[in-house]
Amino acid sequence: MNFYEELNPDIIYFMHSSKKHKWRTHEIIDFYSLVFVLDGGVKYIIEGEDYEAEQGDVVFIPPGKERTAWTSDMHYVAIDFILDNEVEFPFQTVMKIPQINSYIKYFEEFNTEWLQQGFEYKLKCKGLLLLILHKLIAEKNNQASNKNVEQIKAYILQNYYKPITLEHIADTISLSPVYCGAIFKKHESYSVSYYINKIRVNQSIMLMQKSSLNISEIAFQIGYNDTYYFSKVFKKMTGMTPSNYRKYCYSTL
Repeated sequence: MNFYEELNPDIIYFMHSSKKHKWRTHEIIDFYSLVFVLDGGVKYIIEGEDYEAEQGDVVFIPPGKERTAWTSDMHYVAIDFILDNEVEFPFQTVMKIPQINSYIKYFEEFNTEWLQQGFEYKLKCKGLLLLILHKLIAEKNNQASNKNVEQIKAYILQNYYKPITLEHIADTISLSPVYCGAIFKKHESYSVSYYINKIRVNQSIMLMQKSSLNISEIAFQIGYNDTYYFSKVFKKMTGMTPSNYRKYCYSTL
């Protein structure tokens, strides 16, 4: 299992504010720190190294680090959190966010929940932090930054139950089939056909768990006319045949 799926952050601090005066702090932190610079700038010394962050940057510092920070003019969002187990996030200390405004909706909702402290506000804030971390990781891996790739994914998600060819996808989004396949493989590290099968198999698993359809009916509903081929793809991706997977699901209920 991907260890990101087990993230259970405990948020200990949130602040959406501005510093319009000279401000300085020095400490050894025992938590993960995320600071989004929305305007202005801030200087850091982290473990003896100098860093500068400006508008559109996010500063990430893991626990156990000594940090000194100072600014005289900064609009920012700061989130501090702790985890049960140490995680090595794929983040640099200072990272440039291509479109920091796309995070504003999360910050505003986070700020509202944190200030009101209403029913289960920590649960809501935890969910928002996970969305923020997911977005940061996706952008780091170039998974959310290519318009063509997102168009390909959107088409497949809307049409996975129909016959799909690379040529049809390419024609729909006005690309050549060769470029369509190449740009997808470059950004996702796997082929368009693999992604189609991945979506179909994931949908078949939901149908196995939530419906009484037989395997042939499920195969037909997700776009496979050949049940044998569906079983072959399913086993390749999950390590089990569809029938054995369904039996396993029932045995663990």
